Amino acid sequence: MKGTWVVTSLIVQLVASTVTLACDVTLPAHRPVVPDGAFGGGGSASGQWYGSRSLAALIPNNGQWRGRGGKRDYSGKLSWWYSGFDSSQNPHPDLVVSAKRLDGPAETVRVTRVRVGSKFSGNDELDSMQVSLSFPASGCWEVKGTYDGTETLKLVFWVGD
Repeated sequence: MKGTWVVTSLIVQLVASTVTLACDVTLPAHRPVVPDGAFGGGGSASGQWYGSRSLAALIPNNGQWRGRGGKRDYSGKLSWWYSGFDSSQNPHPDLVVSAKRLDGPAETVRVTRVRVGSKFSGNDELDSMQVSLSFPASGCWEVKGTYDGTETLKLVFWVGD
């Protein structure tokens, strides 16, 4: 029975990997973006900053967005950074985030208003913007962030287990 579970688990992992590959997910670059004044390593064990020297997001290392909580509603926070952003000067940043499913129809993603915050790594502090996203279904999703109507970053995630 124990051997059956291991094989079944391996098959599930292989299927999930195949599905994720079918969805052209955004993966961190070999040389991650390091926002000005922060994160000597460019991220954390679970994610890396991805984008440009102007606009970046802290994305999962494997391109997979997982749900949290008992209902598995695929909700969580996505951190964004913009060059020159200062939360003390701009408590209501002009960041617009939207999402659309790429592999089929789906309900609208719930996006909360942008909140300002800080990310810490050692003694470094980074002004960042936090957006909560709640995906209604698993699948391949594109998330687009636009700051000040001028700088846009598109990300693709596989949402689900």
